[in-house]
Amino acid sequence: MNLIVINKNLSRILLLTASLITTTVHANSNLTYSNLAYGEYATQSSNGYPFAYFAKNAVNGNTAGSWKTNGITHTKKEKGAWWMVDLGSQQVINQINIFNRTACCMERINNYRVSISSKRNFNEHTYQQDFHTVPHPKKTIKLGEKGKIGRYVKIQLLNKNFLSLSEVQVLGPFKPKAVAGNRQIKVSWNTFSPAKSYNIYYAQQSFKSLDGHIVNYSTLKDGTFIPNAKVQKCSNSPKCKNGNNYDYTIKGLSNNVQYYVVVTPVDSQGVEGHVSKQVKVTPRAGLGVLNDTGITFGGYEPDLTKKNRGKKGNDIGCTSNIKSKQDCHQGRDATHNNDSDGHAGFSFTKISNTGAPLAATATNWSCVKDEVTGLVWERKIPKVFDLHNEWDLYYWHNTDEENYGGKANTMFCHESSAKKVLDIFGLPGFLEVKGVCKKSTQSFVNKINKIGLCGKKDWRLPTIEELRSIVDYSSSPSIDQTYFPRTPASFFWSSSPDVGQSPSLGKFTSNPWGISFSDGHGMRRDANKGGKIRLVRFGE
Repeated sequence: MNLIVINKNLSRILLLTASLITTTVHANSNLTYSNLAYGEYATQSSNGYPFAYFAKNAVNGNTAGSWKTNGITHTKKEKGAWWMVDLGSQQVINQINIFNRTACCMERINNYRVSISSKRNFNEHTYQQDFHTVPHPKKTIKLGEKGKIGRYVKIQLLNKNFLSLSEVQVLGPFKPKAVAGNRQIKVSWNTFSPAKSYNIYYAQQSFKSLDGHIVNYSTLKDGTFIPNAKVQKCSNSPKCKNGNNYDYTIKGLSNNVQYYVVVTPVDSQGVEGHVSKQVKVTPRAGLGVLNDTGITFGGYEPDLTKKNRGKKGNDIGCTSNIKSKQDCHQGRDATHNNDSDGHAGFSFTKISNTGAPLAATATNWSCVKDEVTGLVWERKIPKVFDLHNEWDLYYWHNTDEENYGGKANTMFCHESSAKKVLDIFGLPGFLEVKGVCKKSTQSFVNKINKIGLCGKKDWRLPTIEELRSIVDYSSSPSIDQTYFPRTPASFFWSSSPDVGQSPSLGKFTSNPWGISFSDGHGMRRDANKGGKIRLVRFGE
């Protein structure tokens, strides 16, 4: 072992001793579970009440079991009444906790079946077991460290009765997320058990080569250990109801280098839990290069003679005899003005939802890669009941203290009969009833990353510079409509905040920046006002 490795291991021992932590790797696996069901799409066989006690109440983090706070589900009295949650994708499930209602009627669930399946119709299942005792107040089903694989979890009565639940927790492996920044990586995670602290490891090589022996982290290139990481615990987003969202920013990294990151929770006795699944991410300096403007015409003094009177002062072919060169005479829109892959100097590639590049003639694509800047953009579509609906409005929301620009949280979403009707008919919870409920930019980013648009989970709001890079100033809407069809000539949010003092209100106000795609100019807007968004990520 070389001297550098010895020094790194010695540093870890000294750091652990200083923080009074005695690490025993893998001694407490319960710390590593996270609740896979929280906030996911849930359904039930029927609604016992028209505008209350929905299926989603069992995945909202409320385990109290009281009907008074709308904290339970409730079906009609029927044979084989059921409740089901869709985890969104295939998951490893290690444990299921079923919380019964408590205010009354606990005995209703005394004869039931719990199933796990990869198919919504449950014609096949990876786990199924019947239970004949009342959860009082909860039933814990342990499925072992290897767990069971499935996407859907179903609870169904074996007799005729009402099915009423308080909460269903589906526990699986600890999975952090990572988002790249300029010489930094922001790591976030959601754990189920109450760890007292967290250790973070990162390196330029995969941790899989260690075969679980995280103590050998320093044998990896740039292997680094951050003990007892000072994490930020969120307090406002919906997932914070359980107080279980954390994030930490690793700074001082190298740009354009891929890093691997894992997290381990530590309990009150200093026992370190299982190593999380690793994530890999590459810090970036930012845009680095601007696109051209798209303008291929030049300006000239209008000829006011009788022959040309009324013509505008623009030379469409950029052949005007002007002494100083104008935009149309230089840049990519003068030298690369073939429209085969984008208007004038723009160069785009259509991307499928699996992340594969498509031909320019493709008629079905989900993302667009800018071959000049390297950025990959979300494509919007004209479907009202789709997550990527081009007309959806969002208010600007950011809970990151370093970036929220004085407006950490302005959550508001007024319920209405119309919105509740959508729930009753089983339509996805992200749908918006126009004029009823504005959605937040941050919640949209979270949804897209959970789904994995175009095979990636590092989507974010663009900076004002990144958003400006796709502005085509030669048209309105100010964007290439071949690759970004039907883009409204409207205001789109960026991630760039702006905070100022309001003399009249005597307090800080937040007016983040955005771009108006009617003419491409940048502008600020009150964070509470509606704006459209188009997400972005760094390309490979």
